Amino acid sequence: MIVAACVLIAGCTTSPSTSAPTVAIASPRNGATVPGGNVTVTVQVQNFNVVAKQGQANVTGEGHIHYYMDVSPLPSTAGRPAVPADSNAVWSNVAATTYTFANVPAGQHTFSVQLANNDHSPVIPLVVDSVTVTVSAA
Repeated sequence: MIVAACVLIAGCTTSPSTSAPTVAIASPRNGATVPGGNVTVTVQVQNFNVVAKQGQANVTGEGHIHYYMDVSPLPSTAGRPAVPADSNAVWSNVAATTYTFANVPAGQHTFSVQLANNDHSPVIPLVVDSVTVTVSAA
């Protein structure tokens, strides 16, 4: 009976473990050469619910993905929208694990992704990934 009580008490005092969210670019692979034209970036997300609630109140563990092309540094100020300062920057925010950049010119490009809260602020600690690829002439 004492053992059962100890197990019950121990179970009540332990908090469930929560894993940190992650995002990883699955394709294209870092260092790859891809055909010119459209470039599709596909990501894998763990421990984070990708939802279409942009502009709504933040909920821990949910939000969307910001996709960037050749944006450096990534916008990363806590509590502020993760929107590039350069108005000509190529980026998008979507509630999907795939995004296609249209008409990407030939050359070397860095594609980055960042998990963002519903209000567009970056998830803190930052959750980002980047790859650099060569886009061949169309």
